[in-house]
Amino acid sequence: MNNTERHTVNEKIIDFVAHCYRHGAMNLNEAYRQTLAKAGIEPQVRPIRRGLVGLVAASFALLVVAGTWLYFNNRSTTLVADNTSHIVRLADGTRVTLAPHSTLSYHGNDCREVEVSGKVFLEVVHNARHPFTVTDNAYTIRDIGTKLMVDETAQGTTVLVTEGAVSFSANTSHQAVVLRQNESARLAANGTAPKQLQLSPNAATWATHIFHFNDTPLSEVLRDLSAYYHVRLTCEDGSDKHLTGDFHTDSLDTILSIINETLEVKIEKMK
Repeated sequence: MNNTERHTVNEKIIDFVAHCYRHGAMNLNEAYRQTLAKAGIEPQVRPIRRGLVGLVAASFALLVVAGTWLYFNNRSTTLVADNTSHIVRLADGTRVTLAPHSTLSYHGNDCREVEVSGKVFLEVVHNARHPFTVTDNAYTIRDIGTKLMVDETAQGTTVLVTEGAVSFSANTSHQAVVLRQNESARLAANGTAPKQLQLSPNAATWATHIFHFNDTPLSEVLRDLSAYYHVRLTCEDGSDKHLTGDFHTDSLDTILSIINETLEVKIEKMK
């Protein structure tokens, strides 16, 4: 809020108090206490004297409270990850994992309506009366009890749902795509509607630390493992093999050992 806006608000408050104040008709202490409480501040109220002095005191008190209320309701909270992933739990219980150099922000006390930049994984606590919303000028994502990844870049925004469901729409058209478990969609920059795409569920492994394979061709398994561990994996005798199972990301060697034994193949790391 700039100085002009703040001055205008102050004048309106003084006019209101001057107009409404009547001796014996306004409980200044109670009004002061209630206004502080609405701003989330524990009131420490001293008795306010009535009369002209009381009017001036009440005006000043309401100015202070109004300024405090405006500050707390217009402030912005921003969570930032530096060079490593950062995990934080919001006030509503939602667990947020920020990829390096990503952010999540919200205004006032409402952490159920957020904006993100970069790559963020959300484990949303469902609240039917107050749906969790990720939004900006281009799109709106609303949860239906969900774990999801949002990846926002200059080229567009990609959403991957790993559990539950979300609606994903462009603000220009409001045509929503409903995404369920292991489904994904992308809204291109300046796009009019999200388009569904085939994205590996393991695109969110950076946050979940779990690989999930369900009758997955071995070639795709090796692609996901190679991308995560930044190595090149090959297998000459696995073209017809498929893998089902969940693996923790702790050790690539352990994962490869299990796959080799289970599928009777030999996976090699290439330099």
